[in-house]
Amino acid sequence: MATLPSSLSSSLSGIKSKIGSATSSIKLPSIDIDKQLKNAKQSIKDKLKELKGIYSPDAGVNLANKLPKDCFYPGNLKQADGKYPCIRFQTKGSLGEGKGDQDYNIYLPIPDGLTFSDGATFGAKDLGLMGGAANDLVKNVSSAVSDADGIIDKIKGAFDGASTTAANILSQLKGVSAGDIASFASDQLYGTSVLASRSKIVAPNKTSMFEGNTVRNFSFQWKMIARTPEESASMYNIQRIFRLFTYASSASGSPNILLEFPPAWKIDFVVNNAMNTVKLPKIYGCYLTSTSASFGEERAMFMPDGSPLQLDLTLEFTEVRALNRQDIIEMESSFTGGTRGIDDNFKTLGTFSSDPNLTQR
Repeated sequence: MATLPSSLSSSLSGIKSKIGSATSSIKLPSIDIDKQLKNAKQSIKDKLKELKGIYSPDAGVNLANKLPKDCFYPGNLKQADGKYPCIRFQTKGSLGEGKGDQDYNIYLPIPDGLTFSDGATFGAKDLGLMGGAANDLVKNVSSAVSDADGIIDKIKGAFDGASTTAANILSQLKGVSAGDIASFASDQLYGTSVLASRSKIVAPNKTSMFEGNTVRNFSFQWKMIARTPEESASMYNIQRIFRLFTYASSASGSPNILLEFPPAWKIDFVVNNAMNTVKLPKIYGCYLTSTSASFGEERAMFMPDGSPLQLDLTLEFTEVRALNRQDIIEMESSFTGGTRGIDDNFKTLGTFSSDPNLTQR
């Protein structure tokens, strides 16, 4: 059996000796198994708690804590203490059954192209041949019964007046040919179109009939760009509040059985910490009918935490009902605008007056 040279053998012995002395100086850390298991259990508990906060019925409470009562964009609206003219949106709502309602106030710049469209609807009504006589009859009888003195004679006179109108129509018919009169009589009795076959019709005597006022609608648009993390967070909260309260809530916790209306909104123009009561018209109580939030429409850019830098927000509102002139007078003569058709919980009222206590002020 071959043996190593004495010089090499001594070298290897020296190396072994050095390795032995080095390993003897290394101290391995002791592992606390119980502590490691305890930390692992706590980590699992924390993760389960986080998941519970997202998926459990208590998720609404956590969400409510993340949605502030007051939101401002841009940030200097808050810093300027209301010196700049702005528009304020107010509502109250719950983020889960039994979680309680919270007030929300959102302050934004007054958007470009602020438009108020007031309208009335009229339709054409055919009075026909005897329409004038019938109108005179109603007019004369209404005038007669408004005064009890000699009411019988006045009603008789009213009918006589209507008869006179009918007599005038008959006198005009004297100038009509016998063939046209016969054609008209045939049309009236048998529903034929003899007059049309003679290229003639009875004058429709059309008049415009008022059918009601239109329900007013309002549209607002903003292009928001975050300059600070605080503005980015405010943009997120603003669009989330508007989106959430576009939807109905389940009154009984059963989403497919009974739904409650989304809350109504109050919209005010504010300047110097007070409502702009003179320079701009007021808006009645409204429902939010559409919320459109577009992120990064021109370029998808984000903050380091993933928050989008740009938000294009479009809101569509419709007033809770069609208004009349008295509604406008009461709303615009009151500093607060009256109730505007909604109660303190931002539910619609059963009254048709925007401010029933106006005369007592």
